[in-house]
Amino acid sequence: TFQLVDGIAIYGGFSGTETVLEERDWNTNVTILSGDIGVMGGDTDNSFHVTTGNGNDATAVLDGFTVTKGRADDVYPHNLGGGMINNDGGNPTLTNLIFTENYASTAGGGMVNRSYSSPTLTNVIFWENTAFGVGGAMYNYDNSNPILVNVTLSGNLADGGGGMMNNSSSPTLINTVCWGDSAGGGEGDEIYNAFDEPVISYSLIQGCGGSGLGWNSSLGTDGGNNIDADPLFVDENSGDLHLSVMSSPAVNTGDNAAPFLPPTDLDGYPRICGASVDMGAYEFQLPASIGASPSLIVFTEAPVNQSTCDTIYVVNEGAEPLAITGVYGCQSEPFSMDTTMTDHTLGPQETTEIVVCVTPILWGEDSCAVTIVSDAWNNPVVVPVWLDIVTAAEPDETPQPFRIVSVSPNPFNPSTTVHFTLPAAMPVTAEIYAVDGARIRVLANKQQFRAGLNRLTWDGQNDQGSTVASGVYFIRIETRLGAQSIRGVLLR
Repeated sequence: TFQLVDGIAIYGGFSGTETVLEERDWNTNVTILSGDIGVMGGDTDNSFHVTTGNGNDATAVLDGFTVTKGRADDVYPHNLGGGMINNDGGNPTLTNLIFTENYASTAGGGMVNRSYSSPTLTNVIFWENTAFGVGGAMYNYDNSNPILVNVTLSGNLADGGGGMMNNSSSPTLINTVCWGDSAGGGEGDEIYNAFDEPVISYSLIQGCGGSGLGWNSSLGTDGGNNIDADPLFVDENSGDLHLSVMSSPAVNTGDNAAPFLPPTDLDGYPRICGASVDMGAYEFQLPASIGASPSLIVFTEAPVNQSTCDTIYVVNEGAEPLAITGVYGCQSEPFSMDTTMTDHTLGPQETTEIVVCVTPILWGEDSCAVTIVSDAWNNPVVVPVWLDIVTAAEPDETPQPFRIVSVSPNPFNPSTTVHFTLPAAMPVTAEIYAVDGARIRVLANKQQFRAGLNRLTWDGQNDQGSTVASGVYFIRIETRLGAQSIRGVLLR
């Protein structure tokens, strides 16, 4: 057996050329702890326990291995825990592990925790482990209360408790998936309890009925936010226990505040991809996804004949690298754009910048759009750019009649500004009307405005202070020289 040692962390996943721990890749460089000793391929002489954590504390670490071919088929205690046995207060730290094809003739094909042994398991899979008695994946006995965070149990078999058997023990299950295990016609396909029970929260357990009134109390204590629905594994029959689609009920339904929550999943990818952590050992990884902010650039009060710039931040929001293959638009006067990041590669969560500049030569309005082309699934992404220089200082010699110059932004949410000019100082009334002719807001009532360019902002509310619905509205401005109206579109 591989006996763990306090103060010693054992890591798998190296090719031999790494210089720091972070460079290892336990998925590419699969490291196997095997009980297949003696005659290779024959199981009658295999190790009783592939790994052992007897009496160890949490400083004994096992991380990045596949544990397989243990065969606990001898007399007690060598009939318990084919993959691993933790005995006499064995509390090791177990991370990024796969227990598979282990066997016990009595209990705990994958693992046994007994006599006050409470290891911590994160990013661990138990698949196709077998016990002739109870606890196909795990057997917890005599005040042994392991903590399971983001663990997956599937395809395990026993006469009772195909996934887990708890006897006078109360483990904690958080963000854990138990699905597709079998008790072979006995009690508890997933979990079987005697004299105690686990506390289960934010987990997907087959047959649990889900948290609330439908909870199956025979499986344990409902800690809340539990689900009973097919996790939609890629292929549980072949052991591919990744979540196959974004719509899996295990996606974004875990507990971000779970203790010992690892920063990465069993693949080494970011552990939280979305609003919440996923349930199980693997995090569903979004493909390369391109985003840009801000979603709209508006240049206002841009000085004439001077360059004013703003920045678009382009981010890869997915978990795979993406290639930016082109940046187009906004390259004709008065616009210009820095496209030096064309043909740029963005890793997961990486950001790059595009600088967009405007050099207006006349009063007025103009627009363009920056189009960013990539190999992301949501390609392309488009950022509209709006130029509104009606608020720039106009030469004194230019006469200004009464007119509504613009309303921008348009469409708008939540507010927009109407710009208008006056030949001389005078009182102004400004009102908002709905398409049915109903007046809903008075912005100015015979209010004095100066000569030249003026502005009024509408915040999308009526006179009662309530937010109005999406739709087309008319902004009417009346002076002693007449009245003019302009249309604005509110999009909630």
